Amino acid sequence: MSRFLNNPPLGIFFIIVGMACISIQDVLIKMLSVEYPLHQIILIRSVVGITICMGILQFEGGFQKLRTSHFKLHMMRGFLLFLANMFFFCALAAMPLAEATTLFFVAPLFITVLSATFLGEKVGVRRTLALMVGFSGIVLTAWPHITYNAHQISGLTIALPLVAALAYAAMNVLTRRLGVTESASVLAIYVQGLLMFISLCFWVLVGDGDYSQNFDSASAKFLLRAWVYPAYGDIKFFIGCGVTSAFIGYSISQAYRVSSPVILAPFEYIALPLAIMWGWLIWGDFPTKWTWFGIFMIVGAGIYVFVRENKLGRSFLPKRLLPRW
Repeated sequence: MSRFLNNPPLGIFFIIVGMACISIQDVLIKMLSVEYPLHQIILIRSVVGITICMGILQFEGGFQKLRTSHFKLHMMRGFLLFLANMFFFCALAAMPLAEATTLFFVAPLFITVLSATFLGEKVGVRRTLALMVGFSGIVLTAWPHITYNAHQISGLTIALPLVAALAYAAMNVLTRRLGVTESASVLAIYVQGLLMFISLCFWVLVGDGDYSQNFDSASAKFLLRAWVYPAYGDIKFFIGCGVTSAFIGYSISQAYRVSSPVILAPFEYIALPLAIMWGWLIWGDFPTKWTWFGIFMIVGAGIYVFVRENKLGRSFLPKRLLPRW
């Protein structure tokens, strides 16, 4: 019997919830990036998030569920998420939200490749074509309004969301492995705990802000800026980051526990039209007709994969099992 869980509809539900929360969190962090350092935001976010996840854990068996024989894998997964957060949020400090999100969405392609390579997931021709259509939609969406010279965005900044996408893809493939024995709340708690630890290390090393004086880049300043006591009006944004972080950690972990990364990957594209929507409502960036056409391609690719695979009644599990780590 397969060691992997297999509930694609439930996985898709949780990935959609997670993507919606991610889009909200991205907006909040982009707003906070003007005044506060990234490690301070992540620390406060993680404190709120881990508190909520601890509450959820009580409904999944209690604190004894935290006992694990895969501690190193949890730490690896948490470090990958830290890298994904750091690179992507640093990109947000220097790029428009829609552009950063668009570049990040090579992640589903990375997930597909990594799943086929390390998990033995079957990736059929039609599913591969659907992913390619989704990626083409991303290019079409981005083409009219990504003007790097106009925004004075360096090549290094453009690379940030791409590196973040690779780390995020690797994290979710690892989630598929750990999900065999670990609950979603346990996966989220270990990640939040490691993010708290790394953020505290940043505070000790660069929390005085001295290093930020050596850089002009908005991304570098966001990473190295001195800690600031939150203004009263900003506290709600910090709390919002923590609440969405808890939902993100739980939802994404649950999604990749119960369903194949290959089937979930196209549905992560939903975050792109959400990012464009927030950019329009908050910053006045109205999508062009090409943008909307691209959105239809992106969302349509994900829906096609789901409908076709359920119609065929095909399992999303690998035919062969790899040994336990």
